[in-house]
Amino acid sequence: MQVSELKAEFDTEFPAGAVTDAEKLRWFNIACLDINRKTYCIKSSWQTWTVADQREYSLPDDCMMIDPEAGIEWKDSNGKWEQLTRKSILWLKQNNSDWRNSSSGSPQYYYQRGQIFGFEPPPSTAGSEANKNIKIYGIDKPNVLSADADTPLEKDDALEDYHPLIVTFALWKAKQKRGKFSQAREFKTEYYEGLAVMKAELEKKPDYRPHWEADGDYFTWHA
Repeated sequence: MQVSELKAEFDTEFPAGAVTDAEKLRWFNIACLDINRKTYCIKSSWQTWTVADQREYSLPDDCMMIDPEAGIEWKDSNGKWEQLTRKSILWLKQNNSDWRNSSSGSPQYYYQRGQIFGFEPPPSTAGSEANKNIKIYGIDKPNVLSADADTPLEKDDALEDYHPLIVTFALWKAKQKRGKFSQAREFKTEYYEGLAVMKAELEKKPDYRPHWEADGDYFTWHA
């Protein structure tokens, strides 16, 4: 569905002009972020390289977060890729109170704080443009919607069948803002039910395409 189609579905719930296009786009974009954050639906990977003895690095600009399942791989000096173990900073502190001053070596663990990720221990060897020794499996940021011809979550065509959730989220927020709390609760419930189905299906069958059908003014899941 393009933005123009999302707007058309949204407008079945509001009289013409009751909600501005700017407000619709705002809710659509927030919905895309929320869906991606809760389902990890836009997966990607990036390769970069280390600087010797440097512990922390910035995530790529288009990476929203590290995939907690796939994580980070490190290529050692022998060219062998090793899966690193994700740990919290609290865990690192509890296991080595002086971990910030640990000697460089072959990383065993990684952590993430916002848009920063780090290694423990810091890498003792450097990579380069020609020898990218870090591979990050992450959750890609959704494309920003700004025009009627834009398609949400466009980085993965298999997600098109979940687009009605974007409209449901926008209707929930718009109804709530206008004090229509009973209707807002209905859309909120519908949104989270659909989101749960989406997450379960994506986890079980990454290439699975669900089947949605319009029932009156609503989109309903059909197995």
